[in-house]
Amino acid sequence: MRISSKLLFAVFVPLLLTVAIGMMVIFSNRTLETAQDNGDKVRLIRNSITELNQLVFSYIIYRGERPKQQFMAEYEKMTALFASLRFQNPDRQQLLDEIRHGSQFMKDAFGRLVANTENPGPAGTDKMIKYAEGRLVGQLLIRSRSADSIASTLRGLVDADIRKTRKRTITLVFLVVGLVIIPVTMVLIQMRKRITTALIKLRNGSEIISSGRLDYVIPVEANDEIGDLTQAFNRMTAHLKEVTASRTDLEREMDKRQQAEEKTQELLAALEVRVQERTAELAQRNEELTIEIAERLKIERALTESKEQLRILASKILSAQENERKRFAMEVHDVLGSSLSAIKFKAEEALFHLPQDEGTSKISKPLETLVPLIQDTIGEVRRIQADLRPPLLDDLGIVATLSWFCRRFKKIYSGI
Repeated sequence: MRISSKLLFAVFVPLLLTVAIGMMVIFSNRTLETAQDNGDKVRLIRNSITELNQLVFSYIIYRGERPKQQFMAEYEKMTALFASLRFQNPDRQQLLDEIRHGSQFMKDAFGRLVANTENPGPAGTDKMIKYAEGRLVGQLLIRSRSADSIASTLRGLVDADIRKTRKRTITLVFLVVGLVIIPVTMVLIQMRKRITTALIKLRNGSEIISSGRLDYVIPVEANDEIGDLTQAFNRMTAHLKEVTASRTDLEREMDKRQQAEEKTQELLAALEVRVQERTAELAQRNEELTIEIAERLKIERALTESKEQLRILASKILSAQENERKRFAMEVHDVLGSSLSAIKFKAEEALFHLPQDEGTSKISKPLETLVPLIQDTIGEVRRIQADLRPPLLDDLGIVATLSWFCRRFKKIYSGI
């Protein structure tokens, strides 16, 4: 191969390497973004399953219309997540289908539970209805736990895919760099060695011929620019040998030989300069490629730090929401509860001090009707406060609150 072709090869290979690495990084980033989006959707589905489970218990305790509406709204949101989520891996898709079937079962079971509550059977079937509700609640609890466990497994698999994609990208980049840079460097080292050796032989041959040995021939070892220069040098030597021995001709030939040597030195100097320029250009390309790889790694580390900051911010937002619910619950208890209790006591006191005669019956009857209404309102205020934040959670802690909830649940559903 000609020296110019080798130098062109050494210049264009780093450019092609840069393009290949850029394409690999773009493709890997797209794959990584898809995997991260799928992971976020799986996390939202898992949160929806937990929310559905809590809404079922809220409906069981209060039998209100709001938990039922919230349950259906949360289920519609989870259905939209299922519709937008798709995995290429069959195993991942199978897990997603299992979660979808579990959520469908939860919806159907909740519908049967609502139907039993809103359409009670004939008298004397309370025990059977409670037993059926207990079975439905147990099935809902089992299916919700199973769906949550499968969602947790699917989230772990998606996170493993993300880590595997990152590792594969870095490995491919370093592998491509190693497979290209090492051969190019070896080719340049070998080419530099050949050029240096050829230049030394030409210089020694010039010194030998300049001493008067016109029959000396420099061997031609390669069919490239150095070989062409060596052949020209040998032809020059042969031509000098055929020159006449006359003084005038000899001086003329000496002048020609001197010119040829100067031209040879110029060619050698130009070739050396060209080799140095190509070598410096290749070193610069390699340095630019190394800097670009370092910048890519720096960007990836910055992305990881940004995700951690977002997670901390989300935690702070949740804490702020919980504190606001706690403050609002205290306001409801301290203001509305106290005011309603005071109204109830005043109404009972007024009813107690009214004389029992026909003249006061028109006043006592509305008061007698007002007292149960105030008592129901106080109960509703307490229920709203408990929905916002159970007082036990602040007084005794999460363990005592869970114990109270379980005892209450067992008292209502003794069959579970």
